[in-house]
Amino acid sequence: MSEAAFYAKRILPPLVALQLGMIGLGLLITKVLNDVWPFTVEDGVNRYFAARRTDPRNVVTEFFSLVGSTPVIIGVTAIAALILLRALHSWREPIFLCAAVSAQAIVFFFTTLVIDRQRPAVHGSTPPRRPRASRPGTPPPRSPSTPASPSSSPDWSATPGPSGSAGCWCWSRSASRPPASTAACTTRAT
Repeated sequence: MSEAAFYAKRILPPLVALQLGMIGLGLLITKVLNDVWPFTVEDGVNRYFAARRTDPRNVVTEFFSLVGSTPVIIGVTAIAALILLRALHSWREPIFLCAAVSAQAIVFFFTTLVIDRQRPAVHGSTPPRRPRASRPGTPPPRSPSTPASPSSSPDWSATPGPSGSAGCWCWSRSASRPPASTAACTTRAT
């Protein structure tokens, strides 16, 4: 048995188990437990923090969103891999590090493809800026104090929500077709 086959047999089954576990947990939360506390109060918590946004808190949120963004993670991983290579004079550790970060990204990618979870509308006086996305066509991760928004894809745009939505800004693929109701003010409006 080759070394690649040996490692594939040791790594792939746990990776598949992790993927299935994440998808199962996501489906449990979004389909089975969505009417159970604490998931019933999550939108209220997000709106609570959004209503209390301040400039200093937004700066802190933007900083940590940047630190946790995919380009920064890739850059830090590459730098750490180069440091490991230079310090240890071995390819094994840098390859392991890069493979582990790639595996995490793959698990995240496929989990987000299966789990379609709408985010709450966040009210505000100005439209949120389009932040960097973790991958094209999907909304980036966010903290409860940041507005929901889709990817930085140029075909997405923010439009004011329907009348009576008290300053709700909705992201949609067509700025000429704002959502018909406040409930449609989500990151995945079409």
